[in-house]
Amino acid sequence: MKAFMILFSIIHMNHCIDLKGLYGDFASPGFPNPYPNNIKRIWNILVSPGHRIRLYFTHFDLEPSHLCEYDYVQILSGTNETARFCGQSGIDIEDVPGNEPLYSATNSMTVVFRSDYSNEKRFTGFRAFYAAEDINECQMMVDGEPICDHNCHNYVGGYYCSCKMGYFLHSDKRTCTVNCSTQLFTERSGELMSPEFPAPYPKLSTCEYRIRVEEGFTILLEFVESFDVETHPEVRCPYDILMIKTQKQDHGPFCGATLPAKINTNSYEVDTTFKTDGSGSNTGWKIKYTTTAMPCPDPVTPAHGRLSPKQAKYIFKDRFVLTCDRGYELLWGNQEIPSFEAVCQKNGIWDKPMPKCSCE
Repeated sequence: MKAFMILFSIIHMNHCIDLKGLYGDFASPGFPNPYPNNIKRIWNILVSPGHRIRLYFTHFDLEPSHLCEYDYVQILSGTNETARFCGQSGIDIEDVPGNEPLYSATNSMTVVFRSDYSNEKRFTGFRAFYAAEDINECQMMVDGEPICDHNCHNYVGGYYCSCKMGYFLHSDKRTCTVNCSTQLFTERSGELMSPEFPAPYPKLSTCEYRIRVEEGFTILLEFVESFDVETHPEVRCPYDILMIKTQKQDHGPFCGATLPAKINTNSYEVDTTFKTDGSGSNTGWKIKYTTTAMPCPDPVTPAHGRLSPKQAKYIFKDRFVLTCDRGYELLWGNQEIPSFEAVCQKNGIWDKPMPKCSCE
């Protein structure tokens, strides 16, 4: 019977209490009278998501011991012990709670009170108060970066992110990305670049650039100014990646901090794809493209004739006009013609033979 009563007493003294209000208080058993020996009491505090718990003690009087091995109050936040206290306020300095409140890392906190089998003096225990306090998530960092890419808006119990004009919020609700797919370039020269260049390019984006010029031209690509795409010292372009493709050949992947060499694509159709992951703050790249083509033979100006325009080289689509000096007429074979214009074709041949200037 005695053993049963001891077991009942232990079970009775060891139990958990759930506290779920926005604020409240709790104390050691019997407070303000001395607490009993051989007791364990647990308070599980839970407040609304988006809040943390502020805890402070207005009275603290526990048996002191080395490393608080005997009687103690233990504070846990999540799965980690944040503090263990014992001793008497105003007497012990190191092991008692200070005047500053304690804060949980999340919206939950566990407080454990434990007394051993005996006390040398009659210690009166503790009294504690807690309150829910809004967490300002906008001040938090995730993997060393702000919780929101662009704009963070805190409200009681949570936060939300928003993006600058021209961006949209990714499904992760944190990252700002851009819709930069399938940009088409049809001029014989131009520029393409990563979004926001030379500022850091957006995360979690896929950008596609298509250059389409007339068949007969060849596209030349030259990286200019700077090149900065996230890379890895041991693995080739595992994060962000730039690829250039033609119908016959692939170029890349490109990443790192060195300007790639000039590329003769040998094609009139080029596709450039740039993919980014969810981290990093690299500044990207810029490409100037030009076109060239098979040259036509230099036209031989006939006597008493003038070419316009006069160029060092004529390629596909280039043209010239032939005019004659005053008193001379354009003669094509035996036929007089009012004017003459020739166009360089993609196979490197002029579309018409050269006439002559005659005074007959």
